[in-house]
Amino acid sequence: MDFDTSILSRLSSRVPRRAEKEKFSVFDLSQSLSEFLTENFRGLAQVKADINDLGYVMISAEHFAYLVKLILKQINGEMFLTFNISFDRKSLVMEIPFEKEIVLTLRERANLCATASGAGLDIEILPNGITLSAKSTAKPAALFIYAGGMQKLRRVLLEIFFGR
Repeated sequence: MDFDTSILSRLSSRVPRRAEKEKFSVFDLSQSLSEFLTENFRGLAQVKADINDLGYVMISAEHFAYLVKLILKQINGEMFLTFNISFDRKSLVMEIPFEKEIVLTLRERANLCATASGAGLDIEILPNGITLSAKSTAKPAALFIYAGGMQKLRRVLLEIFFGR
């Protein structure tokens, strides 16, 4: 199956500048990524989320966005990607299965691992997919402090992907 990969050639060369980790709700994270991929990469990637509990993870938004960009660039439209996101109160897990096996160079693997680490995520890279995970952090005392997490993550995704 052929996919329209023209958007991949228009991605910015922007890399993360800030490594600070912030608390994001797992719902905001999955919803932001879902909306972003649907709006910009329809036909190349989607999010399927199974999040029934309110939880939080500490991540670097810029490194997370850059990691998603690296994964999309690495696959380069050779297959449709589904980001399967789940949360079990203890950890957030994002599984990205591949339709066919891929071979990454040592440099590509190292870049993905370093970026995942910078994002605050554990990563497992196999020929048939990638799994990302992050331990849950305590719920915030005041929910209003974290309002706007979705908008912030969407803004960072746009900056890292398109330089906007």
